[in-house]
Amino acid sequence: MTIISWKIISGFIKSTTKSQLRTYQIDRAEEKKDISVEFILSTALPMISFDFTIWSQVVLFLIFFISIGILSIRHNIFWINIYFEIKGYRVFNTTLLNYENKKIQTLVISKQYLPNFIGTDIDLKSINNQYYIHIYLSNDKRNS
Repeated sequence: MTIISWKIISGFIKSTTKSQLRTYQIDRAEEKKDISVEFILSTALPMISFDFTIWSQVVLFLIFFISIGILSIRHNIFWINIYFEIKGYRVFNTTLLNYENKKIQTLVISKQYLPNFIGTDIDLKSINNQYYIHIYLSNDKRNS
């Protein structure tokens, strides 16, 4: 499952073209530092309490694991992903200004420390209506 997830996310990022990116100005950005710890304490840590030498516990673990996976997908929990952790991405609560100067409250996943870039333009790819990812294109000199 992890390998499949890794391939899908990696493909999503690598397949990005300039036309898929939208430029926004960062108005406010704050790192969400508690997301990984919250995830570990609420979901991953309880999984180690199962006794995998007993078949009924293995089945119960699989039910628990699949339920968490379905809930994560259903509620668009994209930022809790081992791919992002290993690749050095962080999650930021941001207020962005679009081309019409309208404020957008959203979560942005980025390798850059976005509070250092307040007032500057960044290119983001929409994951869905609520989440964006900051992606660098190899031919984009501005984000290097």
